[in-house]
Amino acid sequence: MYEPDGFLGYPRKSIPERPADPLLFPEDDARHWYDLEYAGWKVGKHNVLESPGDGPQGKRITLLVPGDHPYFRTYSEVFRKEAEAVGMDISVQWADWDPVMQTIQVNKTLKTRPDLIVLVPCDISASADWYRKINRSGIPVIASNLMPEVDCFRYLLSWTGPDDWEQARQLARIFAEKMDYEGSYGIIQHTPGTSVYYARTYGVITELAQIAPRMQCIEREFTSFDPELTEKTVVQWVEKHGLRLKGIVSADDNLPQMGINRALLRRQREDVVRAAAGGSAVGLNLLWRGKLDVLSYQSPVLDGSLPVQAATDWFNGLAIDPVYYLPVRILTADTVEEFLSYWERVRSIEVETLRDSIITARRADVQQFFRDLLVALTETETVSSDFARGLFIELLSETHSIIKMYDLNEQELIGNYSDYFKKLFRQRSIKKTIDWLEGVALAVTDRLLSDRGGTRSLGERAVEYVQANYAQPLSLKTISFKFGVSAAYLGNIFKQQTGQAFSDYLNTYRIERAKYLLTHSSISAKEAARLVGYNDSNYFYRVFKKYLGFYPSHLQGSSRKGYDAVTGE
Repeated sequence: MYEPDGFLGYPRKSIPERPADPLLFPEDDARHWYDLEYAGWKVGKHNVLESPGDGPQGKRITLLVPGDHPYFRTYSEVFRKEAEAVGMDISVQWADWDPVMQTIQVNKTLKTRPDLIVLVPCDISASADWYRKINRSGIPVIASNLMPEVDCFRYLLSWTGPDDWEQARQLARIFAEKMDYEGSYGIIQHTPGTSVYYARTYGVITELAQIAPRMQCIEREFTSFDPELTEKTVVQWVEKHGLRLKGIVSADDNLPQMGINRALLRRQREDVVRAAAGGSAVGLNLLWRGKLDVLSYQSPVLDGSLPVQAATDWFNGLAIDPVYYLPVRILTADTVEEFLSYWERVRSIEVETLRDSIITARRADVQQFFRDLLVALTETETVSSDFARGLFIELLSETHSIIKMYDLNEQELIGNYSDYFKKLFRQRSIKKTIDWLEGVALAVTDRLLSDRGGTRSLGERAVEYVQANYAQPLSLKTISFKFGVSAAYLGNIFKQQTGQAFSDYLNTYRIERAKYLLTHSSISAKEAARLVGYNDSNYFYRVFKKYLGFYPSHLQGSSRKGYDAVTGE
């Protein structure tokens, strides 16, 4: 069913022919759900704008998120970071899982006239009006994560998100295997009215009807993601069906799964086979501890990055697909430990290390970073392409932000933004991807090194910056932002370079400049303070006395009497 586009490419799904009337098939037949599963692929567009073709820089984007959830917190953070890396201005609004609130947010957003809207709807039915209204207003819109109704695709540039139907089918196959292809099961469902509700209910039911006809769904209920309500519901199931209940599928691996586990523990039914969708830290931990048997994993990192890439391609005038799917991954107790170990190694890789090495033009350190990265990602046989992809996107985005920060010639160095992301996704292995990324990072490093004369260190450049801008408001935070490193890191570099803490060096330099002004002109101490960067003259007097041992008035009064401005005598 999937045609991968390179080692890191998002899967392309083969689309079967549509039945003449899908609804004539029963609900446990996959063909009944054809229009929901394959929504968007063969729909004509209505009033969809053409790209301005002038790139993503400076574009105002509004992201509308359904509500607070660990998944969407990560999603929105990644969305913002990647969008800002290409110069977009981002606004995020949260609807608290309330369609009325999201309706209000859509209306308010339309009045602000952003350049593009990315909408993650909290309700499929209500979202139809939102997409039509956005389309009529002449603002391009990308739908994300929760798939809209088929007719809504007419109004969209694209939809991006998880292939929940394929995830549910693959989860059902392992679930059936764990159940020996027989027995009754229940489903704790997702929010009614959403695409996830249908996919994670009927994707499981239709797949099991085909591969395990002796399995029967005897209960299904939405418990509002409430662990207490879920626990109560499952206890009722166990009491009602007894040993007939052999398995439970949960549409969310977080709070509902915790409720399921508590209920089974209370009723001493931990023999029940448990499957869940999601991929939260809670679900991964439950799988690792043996409290969950099979888990479908989708990355919020990739989910949040994909609409940004689609928007960037569109602003650059490139053709974009009507649908973009995330990769599908299923984990079991046999594979989760290695997966988690791999996850921790990936998370331990400090992207800031590469950033600092490029900015400070330490070529050897850039090369060492990628050698270490290759070891970290290849020392296990189970390589997660979705984790690797998320990390590689972050590394490339960081490198791109350095290009923008130093106003380097992007086209000359690595080509257009859209081109080098496409090159990233076409790499055929982890090693080839890392080699390619290293080449990009070294090209930027070499250009920075060349522009700086080849030898100046970060410490030298920071000191030069202070000396050139001492009269302006300065702090480690503002200067570290200028050079793209952390304040703590720059503080250490500054002390190594000057032998002084940053504040001491700045005050010393300012006071020396003030002393020069007072001994070579007739300006007042208050004016001297202002000229060297002190807005508070009283503070200036105190600092002057601290560093020179006398007040400015002493210096002013002695300057016409042969006063030695160096010795103070």
